Amino acid sequence: SGLNCSFSVDRTSGLAPLSVTATASVEGADDVEYRWYLTGGEEPDFVGSDKKLVSIDLSAGRYAARLVVADKSGNTAEFVLPGGLFSAPPVVYVDAANAGHSVFPYGLPETAATNLETAAEATVAGSEIRLSRGDYRLSATLMLNEGRRLVAPEVMVLMPPETDPGSVAPLVLLQDADSRLSGVTLAEARARALLLKTGTTVSNCVVRNGITDVYDGAAVKVEGGSFVCCVVSNNVSQEKGTTGRCYGGGLYMTGNGLVDRCVFAQNSAGTGTHGGDGGGGAVNMTA
Repeated sequence: SGLNCSFSVDRTSGLAPLSVTATASVEGADDVEYRWYLTGGEEPDFVGSDKKLVSIDLSAGRYAARLVVADKSGNTAEFVLPGGLFSAPPVVYVDAANAGHSVFPYGLPETAATNLETAAEATVAGSEIRLSRGDYRLSATLMLNEGRRLVAPEVMVLMPPETDPGSVAPLVLLQDADSRLSGVTLAEARARALLLKTGTTVSNCVVRNGITDVYDGAAVKVEGGSFVCCVVSNNVSQEKGTTGRCYGGGLYMTGNGLVDRCVFAQNSAGTGTHGGDGGGGAVNMTA
């Protein structure tokens, strides 16, 4: 029949409730009935010849969004939005003891994900990941970007993988402004535990028992972020092969970073021929 349709949306993802406006485009007919299925149900959310443009607020979830149009001769055309729509819960919960009860998008404590990697798939810019008490091993670097936040109201420990721990470098990367990490213990890292970029914040955390070949900040490197009210203890920056000295076993700061009200204890830099400087911390600032 030559009837075709498609539609565009002003956004495909965001924090719930996600407000979406969809606009239809039709070829092959001037007078059609629009049937919008934006929430994935069998019944249309909107029906009518005047529904070329529609708006809807979506609760947390992933939705298969499609449009069906019908002309006066009974011909129909359908379009499915690639990737669908994703309305992310403002808080994504993680509980290692919740096996068998996890339900995407993990927006309630009783439907929590059991690991951080799975939980991260349910986040968007501005999301908060909230962890319950427990120990969690990471399979890759955990990146907090676009204002994402990781918060642990109770005692919680992040560790590198049991096998090939050196593949995690760093353990946690805070990439963009307003990204935050709070209340977390990072233990036994075999690469740098934390890397803070400009505008990020780490507070009320513990970084302990790391042994790495990183020469500039074995435990923590601050590149313009804020490191506040934390404890850094028993971390070692050791020489890698025959290369030069190590700096900042506990922390290495460069740029316009801030370190405030932190405790450094029993950290060391350089264990071989070349030695090291700043077992607790080292600073390289440019005026």
